[in-house]
Amino acid sequence: LNRESAVSKSSSQGTMVGTICFEQSLLKLPIMQHHFYPLSSGKRLHFTAWGNPKSQPVMCVHGLTRNARDFDFLAHYLSSDLGGNFYVLCPDVLGRGQSDWADTVDGYTVPQYAAQLIEWMDALQLSQPHWVGTSMGGLIGMMVQLISSNRLGSVVLNDIGPVIEMVALQRIASYIGAAPRFDNRAAAMVYAKQNFASFGCQTDAQWAGLTDFYYVDQPDGSVRVHYDPAIALATKAQTAAMTPQVLAASQATLWASVKSFTKPLLVLRGETSDLLSTTTVEAMLACNPQCSAVTVAGCGHAPHLMDETQSNTVAQFLKQ
Repeated sequence: LNRESAVSKSSSQGTMVGTICFEQSLLKLPIMQHHFYPLSSGKRLHFTAWGNPKSQPVMCVHGLTRNARDFDFLAHYLSSDLGGNFYVLCPDVLGRGQSDWADTVDGYTVPQYAAQLIEWMDALQLSQPHWVGTSMGGLIGMMVQLISSNRLGSVVLNDIGPVIEMVALQRIASYIGAAPRFDNRAAAMVYAKQNFASFGCQTDAQWAGLTDFYYVDQPDGSVRVHYDPAIALATKAQTAAMTPQVLAASQATLWASVKSFTKPLLVLRGETSDLLSTTTVEAMLACNPQCSAVTVAGCGHAPHLMDETQSNTVAQFLKQ
């Protein structure tokens, strides 16, 4: 399959125009295309595509319970003249958004996600795409580097590194799956503002970007989270199994990945992040001369990438 036929054959929803304008300075939203790619496992991978398919591709990969729509603002920005006219692809990792769910809890691991996205990139014949990975999306990018060395172009790791602070893992495990359904979107928004304050959203539009596609409407008027509840079970089991020995082995693997990047690597860290420490960032800078870092003020884990300042930081790095 070449890129055009892979996209064309896997598309089932055609095109639609984005509905959220986050900032007045970006008045015209480009066309956003929805596509489905059939993995060899038989599962369908949903992704959004922005911009000219003949431009340099950028992969944007979301966090643990998030989905492709987190990147609507960034994708619009990067695919515009202002952001570099990139071709931006944002997948729903298996079990999230409009992608299919895994058959079992064991189907939700980072190495499996990496293998699935490599298969997808091969089908679309993407040549060294840049990679923007938020949290889990960054871990997947590091795993892709280990599986297929130097497969990627420049890489942005959004608030993630080889060392994940245990306090953050325990915090995430405590809320994931705790409130899968709400009576209405208003109730869901109250919950989101209590639990997702660390993203640093400041405006109603940014909160809409964080929550509108995080929940999916149900026939009875209620809303549920837009991911497989089994992901919560998988996360809690993996966290419980994180013995000191397992943690050390995992960190060693991720450090090897960071050291092996030969193309530019940018680490974004939320100013008050409890998942990525300044000590880890400093060690990443020391272990790879291609690595640089930017602290994003006013947020923790993880920067939302829904304003011009944050988006421009990513765009300028990728353009250079």
